[in-house]
Amino acid sequence: MTPAVIGAFLAAFCRVAAFFHAAPLTGRGIMPANIRVGAAAAIAMALAPLRPEVEPALLLVVLPAEIALGLLAGFASRLVLAGAESAGQIIGMNIGLGFAASVDPIANEQTLAVGRIIWLLGALAFLGAGGFEAAIPVLALAPAKPLVLAGSVAALIDASSTMLVAAIRFSAPVLLAGLIVNVAMAMASRAAPAMNVFSVMLSALMVLGGIVLFATAPGLIRDLGILGQHMAEAPARILGY
Repeated sequence: MTPAVIGAFLAAFCRVAAFFHAAPLTGRGIMPANIRVGAAAAIAMALAPLRPEVEPALLLVVLPAEIALGLLAGFASRLVLAGAESAGQIIGMNIGLGFAASVDPIANEQTLAVGRIIWLLGALAFLGAGGFEAAIPVLALAPAKPLVLAGSVAALIDASSTMLVAAIRFSAPVLLAGLIVNVAMAMASRAAPAMNVFSVMLSALMVLGGIVLFATAPGLIRDLGILGQHMAEAPARILGY
């Protein structure tokens, strides 16, 4: 095994390890670091013969670019999933579950049960759409070039706007239900000032929000399936391959 072949393996390993660190399900503290490293090494051994050889003198230039490309590829998929997770947080807050927030030890932040459930469903949709399989061609491509990386960063910034669009789209039915409840409670408070509006409104929000979630569940699952397909295609689309 020549030094140039070892250099190709190191370049492939850095790209795959960076992808696993940023991608859904393998990043976010879900997969232990030693398992990520072992899986990255195994995949890099398979991908190294498909990549050009890298001379050891060029590693200081090549490896940072490979790490950056791997991080961009993984973060592209995570960015799409973040829209669904944000929708779950919005839904939970609007149906009165804000008081039930708990600390997620993985994300190291407060999260609501609804947000966590939607995140898990989106992650399963990512697996079902073959997200990791679709990323293999991106991981096996030729060494990254600075111009490609610069264009990928710009494309990723543009794509970040879709996160807010997805969050609003998923949570729109519950937001509308919350608006109806708030308007109805405002009118009821005007008609009966002695009524305890806050306790009635909280119950009404939870009941109506639950009904809306149950009624829109088939559409939510369908949209999550489409979201999983977008997540699988995101690395190649953002990186322009």
